[in-house]
Amino acid sequence: MSHSIHIYNYKDKHNERFQDHFDFLRKVDCFDKIPDSVLENLTENLVETNYARGDIILNEGDISNQLYVIKSGSVMINKFLSENPHDCKITSLIQGDIFGELSWLDHEPSSATVEAIEDTTILAIAASNLDAKIKHFIDEGLVLTLCRRIRAANENILLLAALCNKDELTGIPNRRYFRHIYLEEWARACRQQTGNRNLSIIMFDIDNFKLYNDTYGHQSGDVCLKRIGAVLRRNLNRVTDFYGRYGGEEFIILLANTNEDSAINVAEKLRVDIERLALPNAQSIETDRRVTISLGVSTCQADKNLNPMKLINVSDQALYEAKTMGKNIVAFKSIE
Repeated sequence: MSHSIHIYNYKDKHNERFQDHFDFLRKVDCFDKIPDSVLENLTENLVETNYARGDIILNEGDISNQLYVIKSGSVMINKFLSENPHDCKITSLIQGDIFGELSWLDHEPSSATVEAIEDTTILAIAASNLDAKIKHFIDEGLVLTLCRRIRAANENILLLAALCNKDELTGIPNRRYFRHIYLEEWARACRQQTGNRNLSIIMFDIDNFKLYNDTYGHQSGDVCLKRIGAVLRRNLNRVTDFYGRYGGEEFIILLANTNEDSAINVAEKLRVDIERLALPNAQSIETDRRVTISLGVSTCQADKNLNPMKLINVSDQALYEAKTMGKNIVAFKSIE
C-alpha cells in the first residue's frame, strides 16, 4: 500500500490549506447547511490521505468511526460474495461523495470494501475528535443524504425490476415474472371464500417456427415474435388478464375468473387474429403457408390441495394434442 497521510492541526484558520478544505466541505451535500463554526471545527480535525490506484481504503468488516469524503479521484465499493470468487462491484463514487456513513451512524463494522480506482485524496473525519453537539449536526446531514440516496436507489430498483420482468425481444412479461404472478393469483383465488375461483391457462406456440427461421432467417423470426406479442397486448386488456413469453416461440396466458367456454373463446379469437396477420411461412404446407398458432386450454377451480403447476402442465398437454390434431387449432383438456 502506497498511501501518504497528512494530519492538519490548523492554528491559523485563515491559512490557504484550511480555507481550501473548508470551502470544499461546504459544497458536500451533508455539510452544506451546517453552521460555519461547526464546519470550522470539522476542518480543524480532518485527516487527508492520498491513495494510489488499487489501494484499499476500507476493508469489509473493519471497525471505523470515521466519515470519509472524496476530495479528488474516485473509488469503487465492492462486496464480497461467498458464492462468487470475485468481488461484486456495487457502485463507484467520485469527488464530493461520502462513504462510511452507515458505520458512523450505527457503529457497526463496514459492510463493504472501498478501493481507489485512480490516484485519490480522501478527507477523513473521526467521530472521537468531535463533541456531541458537532456530531449531532453531522448526523442530521447524513440522515438527509441517506434519505436522498434511498429514494434514488428505490427508483433504480423499480427500474431494474421492470427490466428483469420483461422479455427483451417482445417487450411482454417473461416466464419468471409470469410464474410469479400466476402463483400469486392462485393463492388469492384459494383464499377466496365465495364467488368465482376459476382460473384458465392458454398455452400456445407458433406452428413450424423452425421452418420459418430456416426460410427467412432469425431476424425475421424475431420480427414475427414481436408481432405475436403485439396481438397479445391488443387482445388481452382486462385487469385480471396476464400473459408472457414462456420460452422460444411459446407463449402463455392466465385468465382469472374465467370458465372453460370463455377461455376457449379467447383462444379461438387469438388464433384467428394471428392467422389474419397473413405472415408468410412458405415451407409450412400444412398451415396453408402462413404463420399460425396452436393453442392448449385448461381450466380449474383453484384449490390449496392442488399443485398450481398442474394447470399449466395440463394446458401444455392440450397444446401437444392440438399439434397432433393438425395444428392451427384450439384444444381443451380437463384436469383429472
